[in-house]
Amino acid sequence: MPLTIIPEEVTDEILEKSFHALADNGTFIQFQYSLTYFKKLKNVFNESISLGFEPLNFPPAFVYHCKKVG
Repeated sequence: MPLTIIPEEVTDEILEKSFHALADNGTFIQFQYSLTYFKKLKNVFNESISLGFEPLNFPPAFVYHCKKVG
């Protein structure tokens, strides 16, 4: 999802609903081209988040792995 171009109130709702829809220990994976949403994702997923980087993607992308710890 292109979170950076969606209005903030809509992305907040998407992230909250995604979190609640996941089963315990479920994973939400998000590709982004910047680190803009790192802090917001950490807040939603209670800091259970890891960040990867995929240099072979065009353009290169950050990969957020967010886990719902239950």
